[in-house]
Amino acid sequence: MKPEVGREGLKDLLSRRLFQRRVDLVLALDRQDPAPAVPGEDVPDGTRSEAGLRRDLAERLCTEVAGMDLDNIEVRPHRQQVEKYRDPATWQKAVTPEAHAEVTDRLAGLPTAFREDESGEEAKRFDLLALKLQLAALNLEPGFDRFRGQVQEIASALLDQTTIPAIKAQQVLLDELTADEWRQDVTLPMLELMRRRVRGLVHLVQKVKRGILYTDFQDELGDLTLPMLQGVTLGTNRTKFEAKVRMYLRNHENELAVQKLRRNRQITTHDLFVLEKIFIEAGYGTDEDVEQVTTEYRGFGLVRPTGS
Repeated sequence: MKPEVGREGLKDLLSRRLFQRRVDLVLALDRQDPAPAVPGEDVPDGTRSEAGLRRDLAERLCTEVAGMDLDNIEVRPHRQQVEKYRDPATWQKAVTPEAHAEVTDRLAGLPTAFREDESGEEAKRFDLLALKLQLAALNLEPGFDRFRGQVQEIASALLDQTTIPAIKAQQVLLDELTADEWRQDVTLPMLELMRRRVRGLVHLVQKVKRGILYTDFQDELGDLTLPMLQGVTLGTNRTKFEAKVRMYLRNHENELAVQKLRRNRQITTHDLFVLEKIFIEAGYGTDEDVEQVTTEYRGFGLVRPTGS
C-alpha cells in the first residue's frame, strides 16, 4: 500500500517540484542561448520573448532563495549555496549542468519567506503543468501532446461556465486552447501568457471535473499518493469534439435548433438528426464521438453552447 501524504506535505512537494521545474527551464533556455540578458537591458517580459521568460524565471528563483533564513535549522547546512544563489549576479550567468544540480539538490524544498501571491493550490498545480508543457515544447519531448491535452481539458471545463465573468473575460483564449490549431507554431511566451491568464481560473473548474488537475501531479510523485476528487476525468478526444460542437453552436446561434438549445426549449428528433449530420459531415467528429457524448450527457442536445 502506498503511503498517504498530508496536505502540508503535498504543499511542500508541490513547492519543491515548481522550484525544480523552473531551474530545469532556465537550464534548457541557457543551453539554447547561453548569453542571458544583461542587467538594465530592455527585454520584453516572459509573455513576449524567451529572453524575458528566462529573466523572469531567474528573478523568481533568486527571490525565493533570498527568502531562505540562514538561521533556520533546515537552511543552515546549505549556507554556501544560499549565499551564492541569492546574489542576482549568479543568475546573470548561464546556468551549467553542475549549477543546475547544485541548486535542485541543495535548495529545492527549503523553507522560504517568499510568497508570490494568494493563489491557491489549484493555481500552483496549473503552474507546474504549464512549466512541464514549456519544457516539452523546448526540448521536443513526446510528453508535449499529453500535457497539451490536459490544458485543453481544463480549458474545455472552464468553457462550461462562461456565465462567470472572470472566465468570460478569457473566453477567446480558452477557445483557442481547445482548438486543434493551438499546437501549430506554439512558442514559450505564448505558453507563459496562457499560464498567467488561466492559473487564476482553475479553482473555478467544477469539482466533479477537477480530477484532471491532479492526475499528472500524482504520477510525478511516484510512490506518494494524492487524494483524488471523485468525478469525471474527460478524455482528450471527447473533449476536442465537445469544444468543436460548442464552437459551432456559438457561430450558428441564429439557427432555430441552436436558439432552442440556448433557451432550454424542447428540440425535435429531426433537429437532433440535422445537427448530428452537420457535425459529422463537416468533420467535427465521428459517429462514435456523437454516440459517446450522447451516452454521457443522456442526450446530444444536452451538450449546450457555453453561456447558456
